[in-house]
Amino acid sequence: MDKNKNEKFQRLAQARVEKLLKSIGTLSNLSNTYTYEYSNGEIDHIFAALQEELVAARSKFDSGLAKLEARQASVPDSSPFGRKARGFSLAS
Repeated sequence: MDKNKNEKFQRLAQARVEKLLKSIGTLSNLSNTYTYEYSNGEIDHIFAALQEELVAARSKFDSGLAKLEARQASVPDSSPFGRKARGFSLAS
C-alpha cells in the first residue's frame, strides 16, 4: 500500500465524513415540529434519497477495492518469464 496515498485518503475521508455528519445533524433540525410541518411521505423521500446515495458510494468503494486487488494480483514477480522459474538460471 502506498503510504502517501493512504495518508491522503485518511485525511480527506476524515474531513468529508465530519462534514457529512454535520450536514445530517443540520437536516435533523428540520424535525422540530414547533417550527416545521412535514408528512411521513416527505420524510420517506428524504431518507430514500440519502440511502440511495450511500448505496452508490459504497458500491464505488467496493469496485475500487476490487480493481486495486486485481492490479496487485497482476503484478509480475521478478522472474524474466513472468513466473517463478524452478531451478533455472541464465547465469553459467
